[in-house]
Amino acid sequence: MHAAKEAIWIWTFVNEIRGVNDDPITINCDNQGAIVLAKDNKYHSHTKHIDLLYHFIRKAVEDWKILVNYIPTEQNLSDVLTKALARPKFKRFVEMLGLRKLKDEKEKEARV
Repeated sequence: MHAAKEAIWIWTFVNEIRGVNDDPITINCDNQGAIVLAKDNKYHSHTKHIDLLYHFIRKAVEDWKILVNYIPTEQNLSDVLTKALARPKFKRFVEMLGLRKLKDEKEKEARV
């Protein structure tokens, strides 16, 4: 929910500067239950405990401000910033983000 609120705030701010943009903000999520709740406007007895604040995302989806997409956990790059990961998965995500150690670059330059 906080990501959606922040994204909408930034989207609104940028649109005020650059002009109106009607494209929705895409939020990738690996939680299929959360995606269903965001897209389904039907009342279910299993969801009656959800705080009204969380219906904010559903309203944003209905208003075409946010587009929520499913992304498999194995491809969710944000996990590298939010979770403790096993070393192989961490290294793969770091490489996918294009990150590298500066120390290695300086050592390579020093050898040349």
